[in-house]
Amino acid sequence: MLYNISKLKIHKAGGIDGILNEHIMFGGSHLASGCALSLLFNSVLKHVYVPRAFCHGIIIPLIKS
Repeated sequence: MLYNISKLKIHKAGGIDGILNEHIMFGGSHLASGCALSLLFNSVLKHVYVPRAFCHGIIIPLIKS
């Protein structure tokens, strides 16, 4: 996953959630490992609650084959 993060471009506009590529790139090893993001999205699905900051986003589950 670190390989993909290193290819992100900096100084680009963030999405509706306000997360910039720099947040992900310089968020530290815990964020880069995917652990923090995985916990966040699993919690959203488990508790059927979307934080107010995400109210403009769409989460689309993808089936792995």
